[in-house]
Amino acid sequence: MNITFQPYLSTNTNFKAIPLAKYGYLNDKAKDVIVYQLEKKDIDYLKKLSKNIEKFYKKHEIEDESTKQVLKEAVDAGIAILSEPKYKEEKAKVLLALSDKEPSAILIGNTLKVDKNGKFHYSSRKNHSRNETELDWLATWNKKILGEGKVIVCEFFETLLKDGFEQCYVRSEIPEKSFARDFYKAMGFEELSKKQRKILRKNDNNYVIGNYDVPKDLIIPMKATTRDMKTSIAKRSKELMRKALEPFSIHLPHIDF
Repeated sequence: MNITFQPYLSTNTNFKAIPLAKYGYLNDKAKDVIVYQLEKKDIDYLKKLSKNIEKFYKKHEIEDESTKQVLKEAVDAGIAILSEPKYKEEKAKVLLALSDKEPSAILIGNTLKVDKNGKFHYSSRKNHSRNETELDWLATWNKKILGEGKVIVCEFFETLLKDGFEQCYVRSEIPEKSFARDFYKAMGFEELSKKQRKILRKNDNNYVIGNYDVPKDLIIPMKATTRDMKTSIAKRSKELMRKALEPFSIHLPHIDF
């Protein structure tokens, strides 16, 4: 396997991961984008990112407050997931996209939730199916790239299908008229009907029964099926020149905040 930036490796390397796929963009502003799945050995990297998050915002010119919040929550969630002793026995995913050796997107999915009865689920929707999971956090910030969200979601879909999930749920917690709803629709998600919208509300790190189907909550509940995910993967793979990579843990260049 050829990783184009391997010659830049040094003893200062502080980041390891499993490469999933490489995408070649039809975009003269950005080169290849590679999506990685983080491992337990990457906890220190995420802790450093969390500690230096303000420097990271400044370096990458991240000014939008909602992006800052989601990014910080995603990084901290990744630390919590990878620090969990039973992580290897679960299917939680922490994915990171890099372009030109710089992080450009992070996705957290398949995190376990516990309801008020103490039962665990992968989806926070109350009336979810047995094989439904959830895309929990997604943050993108590189202004030079016009599709890092697409590729990281596609790789998440790939992991879902391999793990046997048949449906993926997502809550877009921003105004309905924003670009996010259109983005998720383009990726195969469909808005849930009123009868399908009951989900579990977060409360003190647990989940209790609640209903976000009210305008003030700014929640857009959406779901993608196996067919939707496969269609999206096929479409993006063709238009963004996807190439699967050998899933062996590798070292990446030191990333300076």
